[in-house]
Amino acid sequence: MTAPRSVWEKLDVHREADIAAYRREQAARLEQVVPPRFRPLVPIPPDVLAWCETVGTGACSVLLLVGPVGTGKTHLAWQVARHLAPQVGRTVVQTADQFAAGARGDGSAQTAGAYLEHLSRASLLVLDDLGAQTLTAWVSDAVFRVVDARYQHLLPMVLTSNVPDLRSLLGERTASRLAEQLHVVPVVGPDRRRA
Repeated sequence: MTAPRSVWEKLDVHREADIAAYRREQAARLEQVVPPRFRPLVPIPPDVLAWCETVGTGACSVLLLVGPVGTGKTHLAWQVARHLAPQVGRTVVQTADQFAAGARGDGSAQTAGAYLEHLSRASLLVLDDLGAQTLTAWVSDAVFRVVDARYQHLLPMVLTSNVPDLRSLLGERTASRLAEQLHVVPVVGPDRRRA
């Protein structure tokens, strides 16, 4: 005979069910916005899967997919986001260009601030194609704000870039925050767009 559940145990069961339902809902929302080009599933390499296993353990970590143009970094980043969304919940995927536009907002600090807060609080953030454009001082500061907030709250990120040196790309402060928790995975091969 099992002992009756306490009120607290019942609340915990309901809370866990609510969290699981929320995460499923967020994963379904992500699936709706996956661009058609990145919908076909591709295998996730073992070293990237190993990084995925660290997400949710309380250790903040950053996955950097780095390599030449056309090697599949963006496709792989979308696959990682889709793989982790059911586990972590709200996942946001943004290109560097989208980030720069959002950080500028509509010219108001309030709009830009709300955008950066949205990125700072996402359960998983993917920033794609860092280094595709030169970062202005404003955008560089915005990247720092988001990275710093995520660093403080132990929230994971996936970054893609053609530039392996984050220090020259993002600046000393941002690179320092990332370095402590960075897992670099080279994505190499021929340009798939020309194949």
